[in-house]
Amino acid sequence: MKFDGGKPLAAIPIKDFGRALEAVSEVGTFGAKKYARSSWKTVENASVRYEDALYRHAYKSSYEERDEESELLHLAHLAWNALAILQLKLEEESKFVERPMTGILGTMSKEQLEMALSSKVDF
Repeated sequence: MKFDGGKPLAAIPIKDFGRALEAVSEVGTFGAKKYARSSWKTVENASVRYEDALYRHAYKSSYEERDEESELLHLAHLAWNALAILQLKLEEESKFVERPMTGILGTMSKEQLEMALSSKVDF
């Protein structure tokens, strides 16, 4: 027996938005190479600056597909900035406690993870 009623269906973002999350990861990788990994968390006035960046990429996505510097999709940059704003907000509200990834995903082999992600979920 498993009591998981009311818990988020955490596999949904990975299963349903895998390609989009990969594109967002590419934006994060570009930023980590340009600056430093996770340095986005230490930017002064971060929420305001990421909101401005989100809107810049939204505007640009209306007339060009890819960012000139990174050559990545503007929409991926937009999504990355939205996630950064959300993460900062959740941390600010103390509703999110950052912790290392452990548990099922942290201990699965690549084959086990692929098998778990390919399984069907009944709604």
